[in-house]
Amino acid sequence: MRLRHYDHDGRARFITFSTHKDLPVLTNSLFREIVVDGIVSHCRLHKLRLLAYVVMPEHVHLVNVPSSGLEVGPNIGELKRQLPGASSRS
Repeated sequence: MRLRHYDHDGRARFITFSTHKDLPVLTNSLFREIVVDGIVSHCRLHKLRLLAYVVMPEHVHLVNVPSSGLEVGPNIGELKRQLPGASSRS
């Protein structure tokens, strides 16, 4: 995903991603904890301001503000690759 015109304007981004095959695995508290820890770690590493998140049974919503110079699409792709069970589609 390329968001060339919108990557560097300092505004918050609303991002959603799903579990593999939309399976409701995030009803499991251990899986939720792994996903939340992964999101928080990723945001710290890439200097994303995490404003909010919601973990649903088969998907996650995030609101964050990307750091200057960060391309949102590739960054979220990297986050999803790091999380077990995240779907490759947004």
